[in-house]
Amino acid sequence: MVAKQAESSVVTDEFWQRVEPLTPARTAADKIFCGQIPMPIPHLRHLERLLSQGRARSVRASFIKPLPPGSVARVGIAAGQPATVIAKWSRTRTHGPRADPNLLRTEAASLYFLDEIGFERAPRLIAADADVLLLEDLAPRRPLDELLIERGQNGCKAQLLDYARTLGELGARSAGLQSRFDTICSRHGLAARPLSDTGLGAEWRISSLTLEAERIAPSGPAAAELEAIAAELSAPGPFLAFSNGDVQVNNFLAGEDDDGRLIDFEGGGFRHALSAGVLFHTPGTAWITVTDPFAHDLEEAFRATLERKIPEAGDDEKFGQGFAAATLAWACTRLTRLAQLDARPAGDPSRLQMLVTLESATAVARRHRQWLHAAEWMERTAGSLRQRWPDANIDLAALKPYTPRC
Repeated sequence: MVAKQAESSVVTDEFWQRVEPLTPARTAADKIFCGQIPMPIPHLRHLERLLSQGRARSVRASFIKPLPPGSVARVGIAAGQPATVIAKWSRTRTHGPRADPNLLRTEAASLYFLDEIGFERAPRLIAADADVLLLEDLAPRRPLDELLIERGQNGCKAQLLDYARTLGELGARSAGLQSRFDTICSRHGLAARPLSDTGLGAEWRISSLTLEAERIAPSGPAAAELEAIAAELSAPGPFLAFSNGDVQVNNFLAGEDDDGRLIDFEGGGFRHALSAGVLFHTPGTAWITVTDPFAHDLEEAFRATLERKIPEAGDDEKFGQGFAAATLAWACTRLTRLAQLDARPAGDPSRLQMLVTLESATAVARRHRQWLHAAEWMERTAGSLRQRWPDANIDLAALKPYTPRC
């Protein structure tokens, strides 16, 4: 039983303590969030009070160990079961988009919703207030991105298939249940969650001015198809389903069997279900490429699981149209970074990542025989960027699947 969320909680100086990182910084992100300086985390006594709510006895916490790079820590429970839990806390004292207090509320509402609909591939929410979530510790599962770096794709095929099926199961379980999620959001002080941005919203329109200046903006039939893609994703129909909002492989904790778990629901909300599968073929932010025939197996595993509740996923025309639309929109989202990549030095791997994204999305659209004018424009754009960035003009077949972007 999940402890009832407190109506309100005020973060005071007493709430925070500073703890030296107990693990060395491993990445640039780790250094930003944790690094070699003390990290602000909740006091153990605050966590003890939260853990003790609704219990017959007080709970004592024995240790807290930061888990960089986020505002997350493992908390030990003295003589208790479970022996450890995961604490995730508000970042309202930081700056940037992660400081939004609604992120934590959204995650709490998402986990309540998933528990209510019987989706078991997410961490159980043990207790919560306005500033902290206490979650089931999913160890010894590990982030799938770490396993991919260690073992390569061939050593992680079972885990990747489990990841694809989990995304499909989430879509299937949640399809048609947006009103239930909105009700739970209301209880947590959140307005009804709008449909997620399609990737062709305000930021894309601003970036289109840059593309026009460079004479690579879509026009004619390609521009018309992009408008139609935006409309497709904005009105998913039977494909409307819940997603955590960030389905990259670092947010999937994999095991050795089919028992992985999806984490990080700060962006939880309803969107086009097929958008969850775009990273089977195009790289996420941490990768240069994922291009490989095995990605088709992931797509089919995702599709077959989704079809259990959404029969339209079994229709080649409807599935192909939605899946290609989501993939092309994701590539357009990444293309909004063009000015940033131009400013980076030659050899920056983000440039190569951009080419792979555009060319992979083109291949998906052509394989499904959908949105072919938009695909042709995207391929031409990739060709222009190959000339623009000679340092990135390489044979992509020479890259291994899941090549990290270092």
